[in-house]
Amino acid sequence: MDTIQDIKSAVTCEDVLRSQGYEVKQGNMRCPLPGHEDKNPSFSVYDDGTKWRCFSEDVGGDVIDLYERLNGVNTSTAVRDLANRYNILPPPKRTTSKPSAKPKRARI
Repeated sequence: MDTIQDIKSAVTCEDVLRSQGYEVKQGNMRCPLPGHEDKNPSFSVYDDGTKWRCFSEDVGGDVIDLYERLNGVNTSTAVRDLANRYNILPPPKRTTSKPSAKPKRARI
């Protein structure tokens, strides 16, 4: 797996919202989008906690998209921050071995 998939499988939208100080209820959560001046509850986190949607702005996504939106950061910063916060280590780097030199043939 890669770091992005590890984050998506380990961190829920509820985790991100709680870490930002938002109250989260179990099940389909409907409320105004955090940081958005909306009087009607148009923000929803789905039951499994992996997806969210704001119906008033017609936007949504996964946990990384939510972190980006709440913090005003790009994807690489969101991935780095979430990985650090939830102790998700990047996969080990592959080492590429150099092809060994062909043995020299003895002249006859």
